[in-house]
Amino acid sequence: MLNISVEEIVHHLNEHLQKAYESSPKLEQYENPRIVQQDDILLVGVYGSHIYGLATEQSDLDIFIIASEGLDGELAKLRELIPNKQDYSYQVTELQINGKQVDFSIYSEKLFRELLMRFILDSFEFYSILMMRREWMVHVNEEFAQQIKEYVENNVVNSAERALNLRKAISRESDHSFVKGKNKIVKEFKVYKGIKAMFHSLRTVVFGIQIAKHNQVIDFSKANEYWKEFELFYREKIESQLNVEPIDYEKIWLTLPICLMVLCLCFIGNTSARSIAIKNRAGGDLTLVIDFGKGKDSSSSSSEKKKQELPAVDETTKKVIDKVQDVISSSEEKQIAESLLTFANEIRQMEKLIPGSNSEQKLVKQELLAIINEFTKESEKPSAFILKSSLEMVADAKKKKTEQQQAEPGSVSSGAQSLFIQAGISVLNDAMNFVDGIGTYSTKMSSVGNWISGKLATKLDSWGLKSVAQFAKNTGKSIDGLAKKVAPYEQKLAKAIAPVVKSKTFQSIKRVVNVVGGAISIKNGLKHLGMLPKQLPKAFNKLKSTLTKAAAPIKTKAASLIKKVTKSGAAVKKANSAKKAAKAAKDAKKATKAAKKAAKTAKQPGKLAKAFGKAKAVKDVKDGFGDMKSGLFGEGKPKKSQTNNKKQTANNRRTTNNQTNNRRTANNQTANRRTANNQRGNTRNSSTRTNSSRRSTSSSRSSPTRNSTNNRGRQTTSRTSSTSRRTSSPSGRQSSSRSSSSSRGSSGGSRSSGGSKGGRR
Repeated sequence: MLNISVEEIVHHLNEHLQKAYESSPKLEQYENPRIVQQDDILLVGVYGSHIYGLATEQSDLDIFIIASEGLDGELAKLRELIPNKQDYSYQVTELQINGKQVDFSIYSEKLFRELLMRFILDSFEFYSILMMRREWMVHVNEEFAQQIKEYVENNVVNSAERALNLRKAISRESDHSFVKGKNKIVKEFKVYKGIKAMFHSLRTVVFGIQIAKHNQVIDFSKANEYWKEFELFYREKIESQLNVEPIDYEKIWLTLPICLMVLCLCFIGNTSARSIAIKNRAGGDLTLVIDFGKGKDSSSSSSEKKKQELPAVDETTKKVIDKVQDVISSSEEKQIAESLLTFANEIRQMEKLIPGSNSEQKLVKQELLAIINEFTKESEKPSAFILKSSLEMVADAKKKKTEQQQAEPGSVSSGAQSLFIQAGISVLNDAMNFVDGIGTYSTKMSSVGNWISGKLATKLDSWGLKSVAQFAKNTGKSIDGLAKKVAPYEQKLAKAIAPVVKSKTFQSIKRVVNVVGGAISIKNGLKHLGMLPKQLPKAFNKLKSTLTKAAAPIKTKAASLIKKVTKSGAAVKKANSAKKAAKAAKDAKKATKAAKKAAKTAKQPGKLAKAFGKAKAVKDVKDGFGDMKSGLFGEGKPKKSQTNNKKQTANNRRTTNNQTNNRRTANNQTANRRTANNQRGNTRNSSTRTNSSRRSTSSSRSSPTRNSTNNRGRQTTSRTSSTSRRTSSPSGRQSSSRSSSSSRGSSGGSRSSGGSKGGRR
């Protein structure tokens, strides 16, 4: 271990900075360097060969330094001095401390966080040393160390691009080291350093696997066994070639793939436990054969492997889980588990009594099996589901508090933070109870009970299964009663959790929610959290096994059940056709056309009504399953019930549309009558004119004077009569005007000559 203090490190860094400014023309444009203070140094630790366990007497001492943001500008200037720099840090290599060559790698706080987010291997090695190997730390700022721990747990390892960033970083580092190794041998003629670089390429992959599994490097000596193989190969196969002049470095490089193949055999065998063999082809090529068959591991090794693959549980999650036992006793949890199995068994008896003779009944049976499956699963550890619900309440209260603080800065003090969360929990729970399908574990359980005692019981009664319907009502009410007993546990547990997470961010609390939820969904996940399954009496264990087998067929069908049944049902197809026909019938003309089309399709009038009836029945059951699915599984958005105002508005709109259609029909009928009257009037008028013209000609021949006067009078009368009939024509204003004008002409003498002219025409 290095016997040096942080004061000495600060002194050496200031000396180095001053020399760099004095000796480099590039830095003449800047003022004197900023003096490094002790507070600028956040972390100092040893890494490299001393941590790996491969250090020798000749090995340099590698030290990493994390500096505060105040030194970021100085480090940026110093990095300008290094041409073609590929590394991320600024490195100091000419320092001698206590007669030992010391290499410093200096990172700013900002750069360190950025490299962690990108999974750069050096940064994760430093983080792992800080978390697990404190004996190799020279100096630690505890406040900064806690900040880095929370940053990695809450942001880095939970990032949506975690897998992508890790794969890219490890692949890049491994590839870079491999190419570097080849160049060291072929171009720089440094064989031993080239082999070290190739070993680092393999070690990078080993460390990457540990980071993927555990979010840090947990064993820095894991790859050392491969280094022994490299050294052995160097002594037996390469060292002899270095003693023969001229040295063929290309041949040395081509010899290395044999060693690499052997190491790959060891590496793949250790990491995947596969059967591996080497085959010699006819051309002399060696082929690596790996058996990726479906051979099963023994139960002990398989369980051990799964246990290793599970990530470590963080301290916050552990503290939260510890609160469960303080709120829910073992006997209380046992009662809840037994109640869940009892209700699942009652639902199973209901499901057996439903005939399943049509698609509707089959759908209901499937829904009941889904509930049985869920209740059986929850009976394994009811406190885990209550814990998840309580955490969600705390997270939502924390989110609301954060939003309020952003809207009103300074309105809530940090000291009152826990109290605010507790108060918010009560309000949140009350609000959730009014929203169907959204809320706590107890409200979801209550929605299942209400569906069974309500819609399901009504449907069973309509099928003539009256005794089963009554049984459903009683069971549903009992489930709702259990939900009311569970609700206080949620409240109490949420208030107990609040002080534990009062200093955490919303994202941190949400992460704990996801951890608990993920543990519920995977096998042995709860055991990993320390929440062992509840031990039940033999009778209930046997019942649980029976119910699990009964609900097995539904596990793969729960998600697509409703779509499959409704899409394949003939009743739904007819219902869809009927709905389209009803929608198309907006007025009398469309209604007639739609009725003809529907009658042609259904063949009998009664089938259309029957299709509507079946559509309504399927819709009722579908809505019930949607409520249950939303409440039990948290899927889908709940359907809001129509208020009385909305229903009244819809009725008023339909009434208005009906009145409008009636007025249009009446107007059409009036127009048809007017058209008919006009046609009859025109026919009579034409006949009258012809007869009048004949009488006028005859009278004119026998008595010119008297007949001329009479003729004018008759013609005027005829014109008036004809015009009067025209008033019934559609052109109302014009006909009325002409009738009035002609009438005045018959009483006044000045208009009579006009009538005479009309007679002559």
